[in-house]
Amino acid sequence: MMLQRYQIPDPVTHDRHGAFLNESLAKSYQTLIARGMKSMDEALVVGGLIEEMDIADLEEAIRTSLHPDLNQVYEALRQGSFNHLRAFVHGLELRGTNYQPVKMSPQALDTILHSPMETGPMWNGRPL
Repeated sequence: MMLQRYQIPDPVTHDRHGAFLNESLAKSYQTLIARGMKSMDEALVVGGLIEEMDIADLEEAIRTSLHPDLNQVYEALRQGSFNHLRAFVHGLELRGTNYQPVKMSPQALDTILHSPMETGPMWNGRPL
């Protein structure tokens, strides 16, 4: 496990939905949950926003990491976030709503939306 390898304390002390030690994260979680409960469109927008935030955090982690094994994990997580963002945007489009990015530029969103789905590492033609 990477936390043990790099002697990083596990930040998860209670594995419960909405339980955060960081007050800012707790507040954001409550705000986004309330917003997403308003309608299906809002839930899809909130999902997209969360993926945008994850992508930004992962890109910063990749830029600042000194460990290739951590970068592999960050890059795999970022690929998943790209796919999730595509799914949320597609869900909105099916409902006749356009997604407006908040944390990334429209050009960055367009690049993600018009690139192939991420598949991750393969072994003998199958995902690992």
